[in-house]
Amino acid sequence: CRTENPEAAQKWFNRIKQMDEEWSKLKPPKRIPGPYKILLHLAQGAIEQAKAELEHFRGNKIITKFAALELVEYAEANVKTGQTESRELLKVLVAFDLAVLKLSRDWSLELLKQRPTCQWAASIILASGVDESILREVHTILEPKNCSLARIIKAQHLMQTEEFTQAAALYGQLAQYQQDPTKYLLQQGTALENAGQFAEALKVYRRVWESSKNPIAANNAANMVSELAPQDTVQLTEAKKWIDEAVSTSPGIWIFRDTKGWISYLQGNQDEACEELRRVIKGVPNSLEFHYHLGAVEAAQGNSNLARWHLEAAIQLGQTRQNEGKTLTPAEVKALKRAGEALTKIEPGDREPTSENK
Repeated sequence: CRTENPEAAQKWFNRIKQMDEEWSKLKPPKRIPGPYKILLHLAQGAIEQAKAELEHFRGNKIITKFAALELVEYAEANVKTGQTESRELLKVLVAFDLAVLKLSRDWSLELLKQRPTCQWAASIILASGVDESILREVHTILEPKNCSLARIIKAQHLMQTEEFTQAAALYGQLAQYQQDPTKYLLQQGTALENAGQFAEALKVYRRVWESSKNPIAANNAANMVSELAPQDTVQLTEAKKWIDEAVSTSPGIWIFRDTKGWISYLQGNQDEACEELRRVIKGVPNSLEFHYHLGAVEAAQGNSNLARWHLEAAIQLGQTRQNEGKTLTPAEVKALKRAGEALTKIEPGDREPTSENK
């Protein structure tokens, strides 16, 4: 599907169409992803077929329907250049799906510079994992500035530059225009949390939980209760209900189980907390926060040596990442500080680690 060889696009289209027909007969049936079929139609100038495919395309995690619609409308008004651009985007999409992310990002950036309104190219760049400088460059190029994608990129840039309050406001605006605002409300809650506005974050997470029963919202809301009211039995009981539901929905998510263990600890259920957090640390042995939580619980249980080991592990993990130039999240910074404080309070104990709890 090289730009200089339009006939190749027809060959690719015929082959993918054949594959789509063959896969549709499988049990269960499989289909070629919509973005590929839209691009293949546009690459050969088949605008009406692309429009028909667009009717069935609802968007995915990478390409939204708005980005696909923008491309189809551009190709309809500029058939020849639309064909050329679509062939290039096919290359980009293949590179992205093969996880050759730098190449797909570089090609997408070239296309975006040639046509700043190409939301498809900007979407690929955003999905490929980029740092603050590239986000800033993409936001500078992309037009119009008031489109949803430009706002999303701006919000992510604000998160990376730790301008959390502004990011929260922008995510809140994005949520207002969505039929299902869950994604942006969760991001708004995270931004508020990182800004230290725990009460506001809790309100957002509670709203999402009550409207959608999203387990991430339950987990995050329970975490906010642990920060805001660690000794409030009524609020902790409610938080425990939230996190129990989240764990029952997604038992394999370690961060949910960590929250469950921590809430149990705050409620005074030390045995349950210890059992849960020991299980968590075996699943995720390199989490600064998880080591701090288990260290605090082991200390409460009187297991001084185990507590010291986990707290020192938390501190070492944090210092290593900082020495490597990696940025700790606000939650990790807090856990690192608390681990250091907890370590100074531990007295030498006579309980040694056993094979069961190492």
